[in-house]
Amino acid sequence: MIELITKAEAAKLLTVSEDTLDRLIRAGMLPVYRISAGITRLDRADVEAYMESRRQRATAIGRKSNKVKMAPEIYRGGKNNSGYIPGMKVV
Repeated sequence: MIELITKAEAAKLLTVSEDTLDRLIRAGMLPVYRISAGITRLDRADVEAYMESRRQRATAIGRKSNKVKMAPEIYRGGKNNSGYIPGMKVV
């Protein structure tokens, strides 16, 4: 059975803004039902499936990033990674 929810409810379920939800819809990542010109609804099952797919992807990325570690002897200080080391004489 299809349970249609509003864009506001879907945004709350995904914990994103309605603008972000609109971008996901435009990108084709979430299918919608256009009831009329101003009324759009989403299937709750589609929203939950999207959440599940994103959770699995984030978990997979997390595992990969744990394997890569930066060498501790490399220091690239400063907010812009300029290579400046505090106390260094700047010429």
